[in-house]
Amino acid sequence: MTATLESPVTTAKPPSPERLDPPTNGAAGPPHTEIVGGAFFADLVRAHYAWEQAVADGTDPARVDRLAKEYDKTLREFQAAEGKILDAYWCVRRSSAVAVTEKRQTRRDRLLGEQRIRLHRLSNWLMPRSAQKLDHLLHECDEFAIRSEEILRGSPKRIALRSIYEVQSSVLAFLERTGGRPSQAEVDEFVGSATRGLQAARECYANAADKVARMVYVSGLFAGLAAMVPIAVLSGIGLWIFGELHLHQAGTQAFFACLTAGSLGAFVSVLSRMAAPAKFELDPEVGRRALFYLGAYRPPVGAIFGLALYFLLQSSLLQVTAGKEFATFVVAAFLGGFSERFVKVMLSSAEKSVGAGSAAASTSVPAPNPPAPEPST
Repeated sequence: MTATLESPVTTAKPPSPERLDPPTNGAAGPPHTEIVGGAFFADLVRAHYAWEQAVADGTDPARVDRLAKEYDKTLREFQAAEGKILDAYWCVRRSSAVAVTEKRQTRRDRLLGEQRIRLHRLSNWLMPRSAQKLDHLLHECDEFAIRSEEILRGSPKRIALRSIYEVQSSVLAFLERTGGRPSQAEVDEFVGSATRGLQAARECYANAADKVARMVYVSGLFAGLAAMVPIAVLSGIGLWIFGELHLHQAGTQAFFACLTAGSLGAFVSVLSRMAAPAKFELDPEVGRRALFYLGAYRPPVGAIFGLALYFLLQSSLLQVTAGKEFATFVVAAFLGGFSERFVKVMLSSAEKSVGAGSAAASTSVPAPNPPAPEPST
């Protein structure tokens, strides 16, 4: 099913392939052309098909040389735009093909472990209604390839696209073998076998996509943690503007300690939940950028919770043991970043304290003085 890409030569004359007549059992009209992948792939396939047909005819050597040069030029243009062709299957009865290409990695690609692999397909077959399952199979492969190109990276991406290539090339080979008019029994048997192979590839894709989603999310988590440095600087500038920046005072030190503890609590919370897949689920198909930002916002939110608890404990709503204020502030800030439930409990306790204080104040209002007795006459 896999054909090696070679430069066009005209020294040998291959046997002429059997010509296909348009099928008449349930289909009408010209063949329906479908293209997936690079825009130049259609030009490449048609140039290859024209050159191959001219070589098979062998009636006009000048025409063969001209078409060989056109194909070679189109091939160079395609590979300049899409990269080197790793594997390709060329149909000899229709201008159809499927190929896998890989562009040269840039410095950024090497840093991120990205491989710029892409699947291309051009089909120009007019199939009867009995073979429409093959169309559905090809469309499923195209959809699967798009998800793999967008989500996966590295070796899992290469494996997934190679698996899809094998399925699509086997479909084109099956169509050529049956003359584009397979029977219903042949279609059912082939689709059943190909679907099982595609399902195995889907399972590998699901596992690899989940791992990629977690890696992107964690990279965003580290980025959010690194962003706490400029956030802390901006917070210090804000304190300085209001005249509250005193680095040697316990209150200022506790403020920055709580800022750091809250972000670290959020970081540790995510890592601990990732150890249990049932408690931490990500949808890889939301996109890498969305997953990155979802991870990046966690440390700043944890820092906000930590500061909220710091100011709550500084107020008179909750009592703090004298002499252990700093440790209490830091532990409460870490737990606030680690668990949102802890923040809700602390705020609920403060709310109850406020409510109890208001009720006590309303019941302790002094009664009005009785009126003074009237002087006797």
